[in-house]
Amino acid sequence: MDGHLLRFKKDAKFCFVDIETFNLCLNLKFNCAWQVAMINVVGDSIRNEHDILIKWDNPDHIQIKDEVAAMNHYSKERVDSKGISPKEAIQIIDRNLRACDYIVAHNGLGFDLYILRSFYKKFGMDWRFIPSKLIDTRALAQGIKTNNPIASGSNLLTYQYCMINKRVKGIKTSLQVLAKEYGIPFDPSQLHDALYDLRVNVQLWNKIKHEVNI
Repeated sequence: MDGHLLRFKKDAKFCFVDIETFNLCLNLKFNCAWQVAMINVVGDSIRNEHDILIKWDNPDHIQIKDEVAAMNHYSKERVDSKGISPKEAIQIIDRNLRACDYIVAHNGLGFDLYILRSFYKKFGMDWRFIPSKLIDTRALAQGIKTNNPIASGSNLLTYQYCMINKRVKGIKTSLQVLAKEYGIPFDPSQLHDALYDLRVNVQLWNKIKHEVNI
């Protein structure tokens, strides 16, 4: 009866995505991604991981504050030595996002989607397929914590936008808080490393997917 739910679909392809940027602005003119991590999962099994560092041609047009660099583990030396061009990066990102059935991100509708949209637009690429695939674990957690389950037949994207804009005093849905509540091992010193955050989010999804009827 519930076989249509994602938790029962062992062949469903998920691409987990997390992005680290120079600041919190949602416009590529003033901000851009320097790290994009992706983990591809089929059912419950991790198939591969990507840790993409992006080396922009004009890195000085956007400054990163020292405290932000320390928080999200940014290292110019690391990016210079291991980074790839934005064009190479967007091709890898696009290939993985198109190949999956679902894109999973924590606060994806509140942040990552905007950065991806700007990135796609920079290269004249169509980003519009992304929202219909997006599962936002923060939005789902908000629905669980506020006792607002998705109604049968409801549009998932609309529901998730409602949840991320629902503010309830005392309700916390950060990745760190949720990891603790669901018993997922978490190292605060690794927070905001995109690949580390994704590994935690994969575990979080495997917990909360049993609490939501999608």
